[in-house]
Amino acid sequence: MLRLTADENFNNDIVRGLRRRKPEIKIVRIQDVGLSGVDDPSLLEWCAREGRILLTHDVSTMTHHAYERVRAGLSMPGVFEVSRRIAVGDAIGRHHPSSRVQPRRGMGRSGALLAPALKIGNL
Repeated sequence: MLRLTADENFNNDIVRGLRRRKPEIKIVRIQDVGLSGVDDPSLLEWCAREGRILLTHDVSTMTHHAYERVRAGLSMPGVFEVSRRIAVGDAIGRHHPSSRVQPRRGMGRSGALLAPALKIGNL
């Protein structure tokens, strides 16, 4: 079962759309689990303990901290870095599933750490 966590500033319309489209996905927002305001390394540690992939728009720091965890040999279920510019329908896979998440240098084809076969629109 896929378990996701939406970062504090993640688009809630995408979260609601994923819940409607794929109710079997277990998705929580960090606000709902008492982690508002926690720093990136602590959030990634919580996600690792809970076995959850993080959904984020934070391209400036989150992936840096995720890669640090991987380099240190720490558990890292994954991070989906989703552009703020993506339309909600595209993010949840309502349209063409081949164009959901744009890859970043050093990441898998899907743009996710340690989850290269998954695309946000195909969850």
